[in-house]
Amino acid sequence: MLRYKNRQEASKLLADLLLKYKSKKNAVILAIPRGGVEIAYFLSKKLLLPMNVLITRKIGAPHNKEFGLGAISENNSSYFDIKSLKLLNLKKKDLINEIKKERKELKRRKALYRKNPLNIKGKTVILVDDGLATGVTALAAIKAAKSLKPKKIVFAVPVSSVGAGENISQKIDEFICPMIEKNLNSIAVYYDDFDQVTDEKVISILNKAWKS
Repeated sequence: MLRYKNRQEASKLLADLLLKYKSKKNAVILAIPRGGVEIAYFLSKKLLLPMNVLITRKIGAPHNKEFGLGAISENNSSYFDIKSLKLLNLKKKDLINEIKKERKELKRRKALYRKNPLNIKGKTVILVDDGLATGVTALAAIKAAKSLKPKKIVFAVPVSSVGAGENISQKIDEFICPMIEKNLNSIAVYYDDFDQVTDEKVISILNKAWKS
């Protein structure tokens, strides 16, 4: 099993697979916070592209918050895995309290991380995260991005489950992932260093990116 030393090493491998977008006019890297922000920063440096964030919040199962049943994103976009809901005998209305809580957190992060409205109309968008298990957050982010009328959507991620990769590939123009795993339960096991990315770190990274 391939393992990354940290997010910086993972981003270097991704950058090699994205070289055709280096310095591309009207291209932008959008990170899914928080883990995707660190990946996006290193990519933006290597590919000489601007970066921003597209905020998404996972909606976890009632008794296992890490298992994503769906996700919400900006522009009131959302995605829910119907198969998983049926498997757990749940309906979207059963998650209403969790959705309200995550909408509040999404609004908080948007105010904290974003200075200006997101404008990606007619642009090539490279969406980035540090790993995909169920892929629900990525799918919600893709819906949000599409609502802003980009020219093209690329999704780039260091590691993904087979299922997430297949689902996402059908909804975008290009899927870039050097490691696709059949039995992926936790993204953290694919990194030696998978430290938590705090609000403070996200803000620090964004400030550095926007100043350069």
